[in-house]
Amino acid sequence: FSADPHFYRNYRSIKKTVDIPRGDPRDPLTEAEIIEKFSSFAGARDRKKVAQFTEIIMNLETIDNFADALKRK
Repeated sequence: FSADPHFYRNYRSIKKTVDIPRGDPRDPLTEAEIIEKFSSFAGARDRKKVAQFTEIIMNLETIDNFADALKRK
């Protein structure tokens, strides 16, 4: 399996074959990269709420009840 992403620069297509794409379990994203990616997908939403939700998600293993964690924030 290999990923075949296309990148565009100055309206030119640049093709690069990647055997193990970033985020694959064999080449995982760092915590900072996960947070950055999540924040970028959150777009123009309330940054404080995005930060609070990010904190909950990054600490799921310490949360007993997900619904209660959401209510507290």
